[in-house]
Amino acid sequence: MTEGVFLYFIPDKKFENVTREDLASNPILVKPFFDLIHSPKTMREKLCKANVYRGPENKSGCVISVQPQVATNQFLGYNPEIQTWQKFGEQWVGYQADMRPGPESLRRPKLYSGEEVELADDRIWVAPTLMSFDEKQEKWVSLLPATFGVDAELKHTCKTDPKHEDDFAAVQRIRNAVFGGESLSRIDAFELAVTVLSLNYRLGAVEASILELFHDTLTVAVLHAAVDATSLPAA
Repeated sequence: MTEGVFLYFIPDKKFENVTREDLASNPILVKPFFDLIHSPKTMREKLCKANVYRGPENKSGCVISVQPQVATNQFLGYNPEIQTWQKFGEQWVGYQADMRPGPESLRRPKLYSGEEVELADDRIWVAPTLMSFDEKQEKWVSLLPATFGVDAELKHTCKTDPKHEDDFAAVQRIRNAVFGGESLSRIDAFELAVTVLSLNYRLGAVEASILELFHDTLTVAVLHAAVDATSLPAA
């Protein structure tokens, strides 16, 4: 089956008026549109949009998505005869029924290396490794994007890119759970696994739920991949 992408209905707004601030203020859109939110150039080049005059709940507005990494002839707009739509809070999310989204259509332009994991949709996803233990330095090293500079004493600094501070905090929680015995609820494990996977794919908790990607064993597999647990035995 050819894979498609998720569609998002924005009510009462024409596509030419959709801004990065609109995406950033919508918690459901933050993860799928992460790179567009932080880059005007990517926003111009990758945002797909179409005005609709009768969308979900008979409201006018627009449908937006992100240009996929694979060729597709997916219909961009609102047509419930060929699409499946669900409402989460105030946000309508849809996809074309014969082009269910998957790892090929949702992958980001650049993937973090990691471990291939077969999730509950029976497809292979790459769970990124975001932190590993450097045996030579005898310390944990973040693999998330970093910024470099000097401090007031002219000593060189290396800090997590501010855009990824929340991701870094999530990975630290994963490390503490896997190697430090910190307990995680099932909900926490799911949310953390989604955060990890979202760094390689355009998805959040809503999209992962629609695709039914996770059960307990699979969240653990993704969390272990995030901290390179297979190469270092847990304490």
